[in-house]
Amino acid sequence: QITFEWMTQKFPSEPEKDRRDWLQVLEGQRFRTLGDVRRCDESDWKTLRLPVAIRGQIRAFAQSPPVSPPDYTNRGLPELSCSKTASASSTSGHLAVDPQNFDFKIDDDAIGPIYPEIWQRVEHQRIFEGHGSLMTIISNVIREGISVAGLADELRFLEEQSIPSLRPDGLLVRGKDNIPVGVVELKVPNSSYNEPGDRNFKKHCGQMYDYLRSEKENRHIVSPLGLLTYYDSWYVCQLPYEEKPHSQTITPLESPSTPSKPTRPSSSHEDPPSPEQNSPIQKYSRTYKEGKKEKEEDKVEEITSVLLISKFERSDSRFWRMLVTVLRKMHSATFCQPSANSPRFVAKVSSGRGIKWAKLGYGLTRLNLFELPRDDEKSFFLWEDLGHGRHGRAFLASAEDLSV
Repeated sequence: QITFEWMTQKFPSEPEKDRRDWLQVLEGQRFRTLGDVRRCDESDWKTLRLPVAIRGQIRAFAQSPPVSPPDYTNRGLPELSCSKTASASSTSGHLAVDPQNFDFKIDDDAIGPIYPEIWQRVEHQRIFEGHGSLMTIISNVIREGISVAGLADELRFLEEQSIPSLRPDGLLVRGKDNIPVGVVELKVPNSSYNEPGDRNFKKHCGQMYDYLRSEKENRHIVSPLGLLTYYDSWYVCQLPYEEKPHSQTITPLESPSTPSKPTRPSSSHEDPPSPEQNSPIQKYSRTYKEGKKEKEEDKVEEITSVLLISKFERSDSRFWRMLVTVLRKMHSATFCQPSANSPRFVAKVSSGRGIKWAKLGYGLTRLNLFELPRDDEKSFFLWEDLGHGRHGRAFLASAEDLSV
């Protein structure tokens, strides 16, 4: 469209009155678009009562090919520099695990063209000051990916959810109930942090392993996915396939419970079951107190932790397709609820010792609901995620003697 704004943009140094007069001449001859100008015969164009120089420039603008916005679909992310004052990332409370490579399959669905906000920002600033400022950039990248994936109305990215030791930097949530379906963890770049043989990298992988294992065992996502990023390098993370997982005895959930909005029990269920009730848990409680000999299923087996990783560089032409694929897989996550007596993987948390995962041969029916843990109890099993709020996450937890 040839408008006064267009005239101002093309002839900013010319007087406003002149620009309005020229626009009036063009409109009087029905020249409302550059297409109208292109279709005009050269001899007719010269009869317009416009200054020769202005008339020639407008004609040249009309003949120039339209300029398309830049397409960054295959350009990944721009290079950034870290401020010298930025501190290294910590991994307190997490143990190192063995990372193993796997081939993450990227969807072939066409995306783009896209012009991510981050490419506009780096025109003015290419240095980040530390974890906080870099997390803002990562958040924008994730939200851009959500938009490109066509999930703007169905998937949201939240920063720093949950409690220390089980608090990822970012959480992907689905639907109006904010159901968690994926995690993102950011580490400030370091020359060796993202090398598979580095001890710190293995601890970072251990941190992601704990998050994903918690998503699987406490929130019951069948195949949780996570993103571990150093900005320059991004790792798609998942747990190894388990040939005979404890979750084989599970049943599909039509709608997973919402961790962010735990349901308040009704008044008729506020008290624990009566000791006189002949429930499976009470049966076990009586037997347990009578000093039953330990069976094979009572043993606690600590498992070897392995995290599968697939690496993508920020400059990879497949970066945005990778991100879109991950986000779509997170969005389509399925949930399954173990039966009450199903064997479990549980997090074993101990003060000052980090998180370990244990394989138990029994389920919730073995919990002793009528006995509290000792005051000096040092470690606990985390069985179920009961929800989270402003101050952290709540779990159904037991001592090793199964007192709750």
